[in-house]
Amino acid sequence: MPTVEQIVAKKIIDGLEGGVIPWRKPWVDGIPRNPVTGITYSGINLMLLSLCPYRNLNFLTRKQILANGGEIKRGEEKKFWLVVFWKQVKVKDKDDEENVKTFPLMRYYKVWNVEQTEGGLEERYPDATTASEHRQDGFEEVASAKDDMVNRLGVQVGVGQSACYIPSYDKIVLPIFERFSTLDGYFATFFHELAHATGNGARLNRDFDDTFGSDAYCLEELVAEFASAFLCAKLGIGTKVITNSTAYIQGWVSKLKNDPKILTQASSRAKKAVKFLETETPTNRAARVRRPLAERLAMINEMINSDTVVTN
Repeated sequence: MPTVEQIVAKKIIDGLEGGVIPWRKPWVDGIPRNPVTGITYSGINLMLLSLCPYRNLNFLTRKQILANGGEIKRGEEKKFWLVVFWKQVKVKDKDDEENVKTFPLMRYYKVWNVEQTEGGLEERYPDATTASEHRQDGFEEVASAKDDMVNRLGVQVGVGQSACYIPSYDKIVLPIFERFSTLDGYFATFFHELAHATGNGARLNRDFDDTFGSDAYCLEELVAEFASAFLCAKLGIGTKVITNSTAYIQGWVSKLKNDPKILTQASSRAKKAVKFLETETPTNRAARVRRPLAERLAMINEMINSDTVVTN
């Protein structure tokens, strides 16, 4: 029986093989949500529900559909969508029953889009707030959010021929603004590099392995891709900024088939990165980097000697 991670990976793989890259889909219509609970979906659930072809972004469980006088359309019963969650499970030690350990276990439940139902639910729960409503003043709100995150991190920003984050200098490098074909593309790329910056040793301390194709490299790239997508979704801008090349898609299909857990690992780290970007303060930053001088110098020297550069 497949694990939940394998089920989730298969859903994403099916989308990739159909030419859809979930974390690069432009969420120009808002964020998927449950209109009964008011919860908006995030993390890996945002990726799973982005595969849905419907315009309406409202999803309900079977129980909610029936409780509100609706029913699932004929032929749509098996075309459900997954929503995953973590459940805390308690297990007693077989040798010591008083020793109870708690660990997280991934589970999922089924939801249907309101367009898959009958009984007036589509009319009762119309389309979620659109991106154009979120962005009435153009990109001013997005630019302001970007500047706030840069200031919170205290990261340097420079100009270069390509986009990358350099851990040894704690510096983001991007091409000049005019080289981007769209504003969406510029901000999505900036958010991608900001996400990399959260992994610096003085912040969330993720593994920066610059060996192309290594497990750590692929995981970090997916973290940055997801975090950029989450921020773009929140701010109402698109993320479809790079051609969905066959090589890119097949590379991720192969990786996910070999390691299904990378999706949930990347999603979890990306959520932490976004939270860090949104909540970091100068006071927190000062407290965190206040380490013994010898330790800090050793860390900086190690990064400089490794000449690590996190790209794209």
